[in-house]
Amino acid sequence: MKNRWSRIIFAVLAAVVVVVVIAFVVWRLNLTRSNTRTLDALRRAGMPTSNAELNTWYAAVPAEENAALVLTDAMGALQNQPGEVRRKLLNRGERLTNAGPVKAYLETNQTAAELIKMALERPRCRYSVNFSRGIYSTFPHLDGLRNLAQLPDYAAMLAAEGGDGHAAAEHIAQIAALARTLENEPILVSQLVRLSVLRIGVRRFERALSLTKFSDEDLRRLEKVFAAASGTNCMTRALIGERAWVISALRARDFGGLLSNPGAPTPKRPGASELILFPLMRISGFLERDLRFYLEYMDKIVTQSQPGPPRSLGISDITEAYATEARRKYYVFTGLTVPALARISRREAEGLAFLRLAETACAIERFAIAKGSFPGEISDLAPNFRVQVAADPFDGQLLRYKRLDDGYVLYSIGPDVHDDGGIEPKTDTNRRGPEDLVFKVVKK
Repeated sequence: MKNRWSRIIFAVLAAVVVVVVIAFVVWRLNLTRSNTRTLDALRRAGMPTSNAELNTWYAAVPAEENAALVLTDAMGALQNQPGEVRRKLLNRGERLTNAGPVKAYLETNQTAAELIKMALERPRCRYSVNFSRGIYSTFPHLDGLRNLAQLPDYAAMLAAEGGDGHAAAEHIAQIAALARTLENEPILVSQLVRLSVLRIGVRRFERALSLTKFSDEDLRRLEKVFAAASGTNCMTRALIGERAWVISALRARDFGGLLSNPGAPTPKRPGASELILFPLMRISGFLERDLRFYLEYMDKIVTQSQPGPPRSLGISDITEAYATEARRKYYVFTGLTVPALARISRREAEGLAFLRLAETACAIERFAIAKGSFPGEISDLAPNFRVQVAADPFDGQLLRYKRLDDGYVLYSIGPDVHDDGGIEPKTDTNRRGPEDLVFKVVKK
């Protein structure tokens, strides 16, 4: 009798194990099939889902058309900035007390400046980044491009101080052209650098307006330059590229890569624990489960990013919700990658705001040339000087404008979405205060 009950219990336990194994296998296969269908749909839509596909997606450019090849030579020819030059950013209306070091620096780097001009005559650009290396890809050209942008920046500063508005406009347009060589680069760090270089051009234009006069023709040109730079939605493309990296890392068993710092010069060799742990995580479906959650999240923020600000600002709320869910349900790798994307929409909106402020300033200056004074209200620019006044990326309303006795203030309400009257943020970032993004022109 005892043996009989033992056999029955064993049979029941065996049946339970078989049922559990079958259920697990079915769940595991369905999970893989679900992810595979999602990835197939992305490929059919023309989007990359692996490092190799991403490398191809960033299309090759014939050598004779590729500005990057000449710009790389310019980066190599660039001499380091001496300390006294590096500090010559200057406040609005402030003039150089000693232009000697700046002039000497520009003269030393005439070769690099000529190469920049040659490069920007080429119609296309593709830097020599190998995205097939995934998160180990390196981007030495990004620092190089920021350094190159200082040449036309300093040249524009000297031109403005010398009263040559036309030359200043030429150099400011050159800064924007350098930034636009990154437009097709499908990764977030490249787009953040693009915005930072554009900010150099906007800042120099703002400072130059307080020092010199621009012709209507030069202002029309700069207006088109700033409009072109603000009319592209590069962040969506960058998010698609980031997604391809993570997909490739999860599906290519790159466990070490997921936990190491992006941009490492060589792949990290997996340790013994990784060689054991990663296969177990893969077999168990832990990674496929994480991938499904990550793909769901990325689908939402890629869609949210497409219209641009202010709608794309909703990425922050989506990210916060998914980061919380990732922690609660142990989506480990999504939890590692998601938080870094929380501020992307804000950075994009800030960059776009400054471009729209500069674009609108061009119209205001053209109005002043034609009418002899600045407009009383920003709406006065329509229809002769602006068909439609640009909207603030943070709330969709018109950019704010104030007349001053000696100039004007243009501003966006900034990331706190509160109108502080055009008061600029405090330089001490540890203190809370106004967050308006300000473009101020004071005529001397």
